[in-house]
Amino acid sequence: MSEDFVSLRVPGRPQFIKYNGVCYEKTTSTSSSGIDVDTAEYTEYTGCLNCEDSLNQPVSGVLTVAASSGDTEIQVSNVSEYTVGVHVVIDPGTDIEEFNTVIDHGSLILETPLQHNHQLNAPVNTVPVIPTPNPAATLSPTPSPTATPTATPTNSPTPTPTPSATAESTIDFNQLTQDFETLPIEERVEETFTGDIVFVNLEGGFYGVEVNTIQGVEQYVPVNIQDELAQHVGEKIDVQVAYSKLNNTSIFMWGELVYLMTYEYIPQVTPTTTPTATVTPTITPTTTPTT
Repeated sequence: MSEDFVSLRVPGRPQFIKYNGVCYEKTTSTSSSGIDVDTAEYTEYTGCLNCEDSLNQPVSGVLTVAASSGDTEIQVSNVSEYTVGVHVVIDPGTDIEEFNTVIDHGSLILETPLQHNHQLNAPVNTVPVIPTPNPAATLSPTPSPTATPTATPTNSPTPTPTPSATAESTIDFNQLTQDFETLPIEERVEETFTGDIVFVNLEGGFYGVEVNTIQGVEQYVPVNIQDELAQHVGEKIDVQVAYSKLNNTSIFMWGELVYLMTYEYIPQVTPTTTPTATVTPTITPTTTPTT
């Protein structure tokens, strides 16, 4: 076996390496770099022949012992089905829903301490990604007004109001987000696109993306970043990784529902005007005749 174990390590599975299509599990510890690990310290791992795929297999279970806030270990009956490195959600869809990552077995050893107490038989399901919480908006202090001289009024154009956030929307985007996060892998359809972020004044108002194609305009509704899109209306968004539902039969009136995973905003660029060069005329000297 090659000594270059670093290049053979499986992403997200530091205690495993992969060699000639077979996974090996580290049974003793030597240097943290893995360069000097001897082959005798690895045993063939029969749990899978493709470690990358094992991270994407959906698993559901329940707590066999109640867990408390601050715990970094939880007990489930089917612990062997949870691959080390997978993300899990505990008590999904409740007020105490929380996400974590499995970093070891024994029971399920978690990456970070629990934030809530969870009762016996609380659901523990795997998820493809841990959603990033939207940061709360920071209110800027209102400056005190200062007296200014009265100026002669001039007519100025009325500014176009920015569309309001989705507070009045009749669409439950939180529920849609949960539906997408628990969607089985085989029912996901990969999507990539680049388009313009727009406000759609339907069903109380929401934000979408319009993509111009040869066939016409395609419309998408990102369900998991609605609050974020409100800050980028008029900009473009480049979506590298997203997915929609297979055989989607939604009665949504505008666009296709999608869940965004990897994306970036493309700000508007204001064109700069190059000033026109001024040509200074050349003055021809006048000859005074000799008298």
